[in-house]
Amino acid sequence: MNPSEKSSHADVYAGDTSAPRVVDAPDGTIHVFNIEADSEPGTLARIANVLNIANVAPIRVSLESRRDDGTLIIYVELSVRLSVAQAIQRKLAQLTEVIHVDMSV
Repeated sequence: MNPSEKSSHADVYAGDTSAPRVVDAPDGTIHVFNIEADSEPGTLARIANVLNIANVAPIRVSLESRRDDGTLIIYVELSVRLSVAQAIQRKLAQLTEVIHVDMSV
């Protein structure tokens, strides 16, 4: 591992200034994101842009539109390290269209 891989990085422009966790899940761990968002044009594209941080294709994506309250429910599975998953969760929560985001392993 070279020195740059050992250093911690934070995206200060996105308000990502929290201290990184010491224990990180190994590569290949599947993290599940449940996202509730406003049903607006471009919402899925904005969420997909945040997921691009992982630089891997999602294992599974499911989108459901709730007609009664006008929200989208998006389910995403990504195989990434815990630190990457936490960064994605924080960035998703900062999107104005996102109402709520949960992450689990």
